[in-house]
Amino acid sequence: MLAVLSAVMWVLTFDGSSEPGIAVLGGYRDRWFVVNLFATYLSVIAGVIAFVGAQRSTMFKLIAVNVGIIFVFGALELVAAVGIVDYRHIMTGTPTARGETDNRLRHASSPNVRTTGNAVPDLASWLGADAEAIPYVFETDRYGLRNPVDKEDPPVVCLGDSVLVAGLLPVESTVTEQLERRLGTPVLNVAEVGYAPQEELVRFETTGLDSKRLIVHFIFEGNDLGDSHQWRQWLNRTFETHWPESGLAKFLLRLLDRPRRAAGRRRTALFPADASSPETVYFLYDALLIDSESEWVHLRKALLKAREDVVSRGGRYAIVLVPAKLTVLYPFSAWPPESELDDPARWESAFRSGLAQFSADDGIPYLDLTNALRAVAAAGELPYFANDTHLNERGHEAMAEALAPWIASGGCAGCGGSVDCVGCEKR
Repeated sequence: MLAVLSAVMWVLTFDGSSEPGIAVLGGYRDRWFVVNLFATYLSVIAGVIAFVGAQRSTMFKLIAVNVGIIFVFGALELVAAVGIVDYRHIMTGTPTARGETDNRLRHASSPNVRTTGNAVPDLASWLGADAEAIPYVFETDRYGLRNPVDKEDPPVVCLGDSVLVAGLLPVESTVTEQLERRLGTPVLNVAEVGYAPQEELVRFETTGLDSKRLIVHFIFEGNDLGDSHQWRQWLNRTFETHWPESGLAKFLLRLLDRPRRAAGRRRTALFPADASSPETVYFLYDALLIDSESEWVHLRKALLKAREDVVSRGGRYAIVLVPAKLTVLYPFSAWPPESELDDPARWESAFRSGLAQFSADDGIPYLDLTNALRAVAAAGELPYFANDTHLNERGHEAMAEALAPWIASGGCAGCGGSVDCVGCEKR
């Protein structure tokens, strides 16, 4: 009877939704998987008892084995609960404690390091997209940032997250390096993977550079509101432990994680739409995942404070909007019948228009890169990796092409006057 009940539970609790992300074995939520596993375990124990008979010696052995397992597992889980061990380090090596650089940072890359390896595009993990690993070389400067050389006193600083880190690209292909070549002046890339916009501002502080320069803050439409929410939650924690996420149970469950099976099929398009052999492109972020009115209030306050701090110290502050992949590609894509992104309401979030209005109302120089990237897509070129949320080399080139004249003409400062506005005193 227990075996039948267990089998029924496995069937009924499988979640076949098309929600982006990962789940245990591609369809089970953590709690249901644990419940099902426990029910299966009980059915196995019942089967053993039925097979060997309920003798006292047998029952004693079974109880002793189970108590021993519970004790060992509980002890291993306890050391994570009190913050002594974080089992996630075993799997990924990702730093999770507050960074030594500044206790407002969740992590910070180490200075003067060089690592090589193979990276798998992120949508292979999230949506099961077909993808081959891409070789990478990752080097950091004296600040622990991805710049090919140390830059002593750069007149232009770009703040951002993984969009600027661009780990799948050679460093010379990143937008900051391309921008540096076009402007003929040093451009410092201040970016870390997974950062919220507020963390990016703190990361700039850790360099010790003054603000009397042009600070270009890249805001990503896709997940910056979500990152802002996560960072604020983390910052307000009173007990410094990451359990249960850092626990052994979660670690073991993560080893069984797979992309949700339906998501990959329902979040694709064919690009370009008019091609005889279009490419299958995967999407993660849409309006339903991006927009968060409550979080926008917090982000707005942070950006206003950043502008005030920079300007008060004699610098200039500008905002650049990097659109989500779907925002750029939807006019040029064909949608399969099973796609859930063919609904126009999911194409564009309210975040872009909200950020533009906010910048205009508060007099912050603002550049939206959507049109520059759409021009690339209109020509039949893909500015994003097909199986990743990030921009490819052509996308970074398009960003630099749009940014360089905007900065050089003074659009970044709102002065509109100087041909070579980099380092000018107008703001």
